[in-house]
Amino acid sequence: MDTSHLCRSCMKEVASWELENFDQRAVYMFTHCTNIQIPENDILPKQFCYDCTIKIESLYTFIKEAQHVNETLTNLLTQRTVIVEPIKRSEHNDEPDVEVSTFEPEDTITDEPTSNTTENKVKTQLKKETVSHQKHVCTVCKKIFLSKVWFEKHMRNQHNGKVYSCPQCPKTFQRPSQLSVHAVTHSSERRYACSCGKRYKRRKELAQHARTHAAARPYQCDHCNMSFKLKSVLKSHLVVHTPDKPHLCYICGWSFKQAGNLAVHMRTHTGAKPHACACGFRAACASSLRRHEARHRARALACRKCDKRFYDNTALTRHLRSHTGARPYQCPACARSFADSWKRKLHLMRAHRVPLARIPRMRADPSVRVCP
Repeated sequence: MDTSHLCRSCMKEVASWELENFDQRAVYMFTHCTNIQIPENDILPKQFCYDCTIKIESLYTFIKEAQHVNETLTNLLTQRTVIVEPIKRSEHNDEPDVEVSTFEPEDTITDEPTSNTTENKVKTQLKKETVSHQKHVCTVCKKIFLSKVWFEKHMRNQHNGKVYSCPQCPKTFQRPSQLSVHAVTHSSERRYACSCGKRYKRRKELAQHARTHAAARPYQCDHCNMSFKLKSVLKSHLVVHTPDKPHLCYICGWSFKQAGNLAVHMRTHTGAKPHACACGFRAACASSLRRHEARHRARALACRKCDKRFYDNTALTRHLRSHTGARPYQCPACARSFADSWKRKLHLMRAHRVPLARIPRMRADPSVRVCP
């Protein structure tokens, strides 16, 4: 996978105009703020996108200001005074050298006729330092820039008054690069292909899809033992642990925690079945299609207790309960338990008169998964 045009911080594709105007000082500031070393022979990307460069500059400015305040407070508490004394300019240097002298409070400083001149020079030097560390604040979006060059580029690209309209939809953008990125959504071309056969319009989508092929699941849920490969999937999963169901069906009144579940449920009213198999079978949701497609493959999973074979791990796990006698689905209203979740639902509806919409769901099967 080619990563030469990706941002080192967010993995977005860096536009050509961002590469041309990239300031190498951002690499130093990134290293200073994150302690991540970027050597010359590093195989990882060495550039940042425009948005990440702004964030790096803001963070670098914050750290420098915090260090300066810490040094100032330390000097105040230790009662130390720092006086800057300019030294005579050398013949070969255009800038004067600066000597820093530290005096304790008990040191005596005699008043001399040149004291006013020295004080004025010190004020001038401090004023220059203040100007050199001055922050550039955008009056429109309130973004802060350490570099005047990036501030001028920001004003020229973001707030120049020009509006770029999409010829195929009513959307407008402030930069030509944003319009070119948006134009990809109207194109049917999918240039970025994965080894599994799937193709994508953007390099970022391909990079995100490539994580699904990795074995690592770095995103762990704090409420249960489930882990995920993508952070976006973890965020959608966290909704399961909240009691709210804000997505309501206006036809039957059934509510859902996620908008995607409501969209699938609406197909039971409309009759839409967008997921199709090559044999002609159609399904309302993708999981039903995956279960159907498994029937076209060989039954690779075999039961260790008998000769039965199954298409998927879920069916095998459910079958093993007939040998072990496990009943993981406990009724919350009585002492009965069941081997399948649908039997538990029927029991609650018939024995306890609980509406289906109010029956609590067991998201994960607590039994141990059986691997082939």
